[in-house]
Amino acid sequence: MRPGSVIVTSAVIYRQLAAEIGRLPEGLVKRVIEFYATVEEINRIVEFDAAWETTASNLVELAPRLRVAGEFALFAIEKLRQANYASDASVEPTSDEARLIAKKAGFPLSKVLAEHGLA
Repeated sequence: MRPGSVIVTSAVIYRQLAAEIGRLPEGLVKRVIEFYATVEEINRIVEFDAAWETTASNLVELAPRLRVAGEFALFAIEKLRQANYASDASVEPTSDEARLIAKKAGFPLSKVLAEHGLA
């Protein structure tokens, strides 16, 4: 992966969401930002880690976090769709739903629950 190939800046994210931020549920905005923040962290690692071994080690550590962040964002989007895009829709997972998301993503369950305030 070449440096700069995964560039996603906060400005790009906010520009895409700006018109909808007031209408989208806070939980969805939070999940999308968490996902793209992890993408940006991966980009920084690829761009600035000097040794390939360090880069690979760091990417292996972050890959499960990126996957679970993506799964949570997709879950929130699906809950919003099921609620017919109501601005007051609850898109946060229950503890049981978080467990299923963690299992699907292969992320340590206790870590997922703690990071998402469900422990």
